[in-house]
Amino acid sequence: MNKQVLIGLSTLSLVTILSGVALSSSNSSAASASTATAAVKIAASCTLTSTGGGNYSATVPNGTSAEIPGSTLSVSCNDAGGFALYAVGYSNDTIGNNNMIGQSTNIATNTSGTDSYWAMKINPTTGTTPTIENSFNNYHIVPNAHTKVASYTSSTGTGSLSVNATYKANISSTQLAGNYLGKVKYTLIHPAAGPAPVAPLAASDCPANSICYAPNADDIEGTMLGTEFITVAASTKAGRQIEVSANSTAELRAYNYSRPDYGFAGWSPSYEASTTSGSTDIIYGPQATISTNPSDPEGADVSTNGLILYPVWVASTGSMQTFSSSDCNAMSIGDVTARTDIRDGNTYTIAKLPDGNTGKCWMVENLRLSDDAAINSSNTQSNNGAFGGVFTGLAKSEDSNFTFSYSAPPVPNSLYSTDGTTANVISGGDLHMRMPRYNNSNINRSLTASYGGITTAHRQWYGYGNYYAWPAAIASTTNYSTNNQSVTSTSLCPTGWRLPKGGNKNNGANNEFWSLIVTGLNNGIKPVDYDSSTRPVYETIAEAVPVSNALRSYPNNFVYAGWHDASSVSGRGSLGYYWSSTAGDYSSSYQLFLRSAKVNPSTDYSAKYSGVAIRCTFGS
Repeated sequence: MNKQVLIGLSTLSLVTILSGVALSSSNSSAASASTATAAVKIAASCTLTSTGGGNYSATVPNGTSAEIPGSTLSVSCNDAGGFALYAVGYSNDTIGNNNMIGQSTNIATNTSGTDSYWAMKINPTTGTTPTIENSFNNYHIVPNAHTKVASYTSSTGTGSLSVNATYKANISSTQLAGNYLGKVKYTLIHPAAGPAPVAPLAASDCPANSICYAPNADDIEGTMLGTEFITVAASTKAGRQIEVSANSTAELRAYNYSRPDYGFAGWSPSYEASTTSGSTDIIYGPQATISTNPSDPEGADVSTNGLILYPVWVASTGSMQTFSSSDCNAMSIGDVTARTDIRDGNTYTIAKLPDGNTGKCWMVENLRLSDDAAINSSNTQSNNGAFGGVFTGLAKSEDSNFTFSYSAPPVPNSLYSTDGTTANVISGGDLHMRMPRYNNSNINRSLTASYGGITTAHRQWYGYGNYYAWPAAIASTTNYSTNNQSVTSTSLCPTGWRLPKGGNKNNGANNEFWSLIVTGLNNGIKPVDYDSSTRPVYETIAEAVPVSNALRSYPNNFVYAGWHDASSVSGRGSLGYYWSSTAGDYSSSYQLFLRSAKVNPSTDYSAKYSGVAIRCTFGS
């Protein structure tokens, strides 16, 4: 009898650090002198690729052994800290499963004995010579945990190399005939001293009637902030939890989770969920309402063990500023990608949402323009008007940057630099409408709880973003008093992106929040109080709850970001507000509002001085 033995390979690569180099030149004469400085920031770029598609097979007769030629794993890395290659068994797409899986029996990994077994080894081939770790230069047991198999840590730490990953199958004379499939996952880590990839939690690590948030192997560079979270029993494996009830519903929390050069798409029960079209992985929005009734199609049974959720990351494919119409047109509704804002390096997840006949591309994370952004006329969109000259300074902390009165201007009447000193003083009338952006981001990253109950929902700058007064949102110091129903073309969004339109004029024709909600998410069902001359709102529980749930579901991913008034934040974790580009009147602007049982699709407005979240949509 012959056995068809298959070896599978999958790879992923991670990027962790930035390195910088500054170049300068000068020339001078007795009469004059000048100096030019060019600053260049170079990202560490490390990739892992394999040849042959990662699938290798051999036919092994009974009572014999066979070496199975494997892949050539190629590494290219410019990290001065070096890099390391990790391997782990991945049969049945399960981290730690190091068997070869057969129809009626499995073949365990080993390196000796009379029973059937399989093994792996790593050997250098070309380029820089790495260190082969843990005796993997000879046939070795396939590890059941992420194990370092090769590394390079010279003084420079950079270079390109290739190693051969090969396999051996020893088949006993009594082994049942059939096809057997074993997989090994290889992960590139840099620098070489970086932490090993994170293993998935066991089901028992998450207590019954709990939701546990845990890192995955892609999360080496990710950070989950907030020390007051309840930790799971196996704290060394990381994780956070909230208590829930079985056969009920639960609202997820938009935890302060981030990873350089990746957008955050949501949470999934799958350790390595895919956002590609056709994937069957369940993904929840960062603040979605989920079911804990196991009879529901996507319900989770939390009665014995809790629900473990892992972050879903989307790698940046370029800059927000170079995202084009062809990029958007190439996406189907529901497709997800990510792009990086060159102004401050923040990466945002982007999705094609069912807004209009063919859909529109939206940022599905809130804008969080950083307080250390190099914001000037050279890297902001051309229709930002005076943004580059006026908005170079950012606001003071959220509780001290604002004083408002219709009868008096703010004190002091200026924008602020990041260190709190005044800069770019605005002169002229109606100063009380000329507000800087809200929220120094460092302040918002460590916000404390602002309402009772679950106090773990509030250290969430990455989930909630920053707050902006409407004049800051439209990046203008001249159009702050725009008249009713007029739409401003300027915004704080990256080049090519803009604020969504709002307002109750013709509703869906000019209100993109309305179009997204009514046409795209709610099958054309308008609010029961719909009247084209009024401001309709979903406000009965029966009609509002499904709409609110849809907005907070993947990939729409709206969250309860709350809002900021003259002195404090309100509604974070329970209310959501999002600016449109449409003025309500002299002192107010239209905005999307949502909570669990009420949704106003930007047909009502609030004071322009309020601090509100921003979501950008693409195109004109």
